[in-house]
Amino acid sequence: MRTPLTTAKALVEVAVAASTSSEDVHRLGGKLLTVIAGQERLLDGLLALAYSETTLDRDTRVDLAELAAAAVHAYGDKARDAGIELRTALSPAPLYADPVLLGRVVHNLVDNAIRYNVRHRGRVTIHSGLEPDGTAAISVTNSGPVVEATEVESLFEPFRRLRYDRTRRPRGSGLGLSIVRAVVRAHLGTVRADPREGGGLTLHVRIPTHPMTPPDKR
Repeated sequence: MRTPLTTAKALVEVAVAASTSSEDVHRLGGKLLTVIAGQERLLDGLLALAYSETTLDRDTRVDLAELAAAAVHAYGDKARDAGIELRTALSPAPLYADPVLLGRVVHNLVDNAIRYNVRHRGRVTIHSGLEPDGTAAISVTNSGPVVEATEVESLFEPFRRLRYDRTRRPRGSGLGLSIVRAVVRAHLGTVRADPREGGGLTLHVRIPTHPMTPPDKR
């Protein structure tokens, strides 16, 4: 799994270091190396998650509002190109969690909401904040095709996608929401998808704000 990233990193470094490299190559190379570094961190986190939930970093303070703002910035161009409006109502939602994996959760939620949407005049609305019980919460709502209640649970299974025609859109890996559920559960949180009347979904994520000891699986 690491070999493609290592190879890509080496090729970029060689291209940037070449005496004939232009300024454009240097700028692009820097951006690519940043992306590769992020993917390496994500891979490390996912491998830790697969190996044992107890290896997760639950001691770092992160804020769902900040992660959501970063995701909106990252996907702004993609949303505009698809004619989708991104709306936010972000209140602080600090918690202690693995920052890389939790960042991936928020990015996957936003990416999923844009990808499974109506083109032109579509909407994505993101809320974050603390629940009355102190739980950190984030919700992502999108317009889109009608989703049957019987389909909702299957959306969290690996390699499952909605049935409606997406031939004109880039296909995802089919892992986005399955990763969301795995990471949220590893943090002893919950994730729920509710179909919206008229089409689309609302994804709700709730995570305890302080580190907790996972239940004994024996």
